[in-house]
Amino acid sequence: MFFKKSRDEKLLEINALIARGHDAKAISRISELLKEEPESRHLRQLYADRLVRVGDIDRAVETLLGLADDLAERGFSAKAVALTKRIQRIKPEAQIDRVLERIVESGTFQAPPLASQPESEPEEPRSLAEVLEQDTGGLPTQRTSEYLLPDLWGTGESPSTVDRAARASIFNGLSVNALTALIANLHLLAKQPGAIIQTEGERANTLFVLTSGVARVYRCDENGRNRQLHLISDGDFFGEQSALERGARHALTVVAATTCELLELDRAAFEYIAAENPGVRELLLEAHEKRVAGIWD
Repeated sequence: MFFKKSRDEKLLEINALIARGHDAKAISRISELLKEEPESRHLRQLYADRLVRVGDIDRAVETLLGLADDLAERGFSAKAVALTKRIQRIKPEAQIDRVLERIVESGTFQAPPLASQPESEPEEPRSLAEVLEQDTGGLPTQRTSEYLLPDLWGTGESPSTVDRAARASIFNGLSVNALTALIANLHLLAKQPGAIIQTEGERANTLFVLTSGVARVYRCDENGRNRQLHLISDGDFFGEQSALERGARHALTVVAATTCELLELDRAAFEYIAAENPGVRELLLEAHEKRVAGIWD
């Protein structure tokens, strides 16, 4: 029986049910597992995804609102913003004011010191075509957003795991009204492993905030070959040239290493944020200067 199985066995059964299109039974199994792990962000997200699939929009939105509120309360503002955008896609009239209030309340959140992250292994420089043909180097890949994803929100179930979005979120410090207006103009994107998110040399029109997943950062060397510089993950932003200088071009190529979810901000959206929170421009400028110098936090 289901309740006697191990957690891994339960997840495998749920995955199999979803793969076969048995969504109603999968929802029932996820619900049972949620009784054991009611705080699991991953299970709550999966539960909501299945509810949307069967057309139970109200329950799905209720679940997602609870998850967004939880993320916002803990200071994970970029992830909470991304989730409110998803909620509005599902149900445009959904009331998200409480989540936005939580984001504003958590604007003074101070993340614990981040554990030092290992630098990515040096790689031989390659052409962009070779970059796109590479495997993911042992990183966890996600074949489809339909099935059992690793924790989409990167917060895990352990208090020792620190959300990178909390340490430098460009959404902190905004008012509820500003967030409401901003979210309406944000774009929520999903990129599969190997997808190019931005290309070095192309005109920079967009600032990206990575809300889930891992991406590889490349720069061309003097021989025109792409050399990997770094791995970026939840909470990192890039494409800051678009916000700092009109007509700028991307200094880096960024390629999704796993399934990635991103918030896309055009220059107008960034200017709106900067007007409400002037410190954001300094944050981006400092990050950009470090990256030009080859320094990654």
